[in-house]
Amino acid sequence: MAVHYNGLDISFLAAEDLSSQQYCFVHQASDTTVDLMDGATEYPIGILQNAPESGQEAIVRVDGTSKLVVNGAMPIGTRVKAEYVGAADTGKGDIADTEEDNMRAIVIKAAGAEDDVAGVLLLVNTIAMAPTESPSESPSNSPSASPSESPSESPSESASESPSESPSESASESPSESPSESPSESASESPSESASESPSESPSESASESPSESPSASG
Repeated sequence: MAVHYNGLDISFLAAEDLSSQQYCFVHQASDTTVDLMDGATEYPIGILQNAPESGQEAIVRVDGTSKLVVNGAMPIGTRVKAEYVGAADTGKGDIADTEEDNMRAIVIKAAGAEDDVAGVLLLVNTIAMAPTESPSESPSNSPSASPSESPSESPSESASESPSESPSESASESPSESPSESPSESASESPSESASESPSESPSESASESPSESPSASG
């Protein structure tokens, strides 16, 4: 069963002879033209579908699936970038195995050797980057320590130590000693002693001594 590749095509003008670059990556040179890749850092706009000469219409597949000439064996699932070796050897599919490679496609039909035609699924503006571990480690360590330690120690210790000692000691010591001793001692000692000593001696002695002596002496 034959596999049909289709997708989104855009028509440009060939800025140079592209007659030997069918099913290779090309670079957008201006708003209306495409040319060969001039360096490994240039972004490939898509895969050339025909073989135009300079000034002719160049049909470029920018999305979907396409055939692609590759520079070596590529199994299914291989990530692909545009190859650049030099001006005469550019635009073939190359394995994207370096950090920050412009990965432009993924293999969906394997190729066995250089210059074989593979089937690829085009990917838009994708960079092959190595995964990093920093986002998973940093947020879990720093914020968890401060809320669990600081609020649990300060309010519980301050509320358990300071209010429990001061009101209980002041209420149990100061009111029990001063009011209980002063009314009982002053009231029990002063009225009883003054009433028992002074009134008992003066009326009895004056009444027994003075009337008995005066009539007898006068008579």
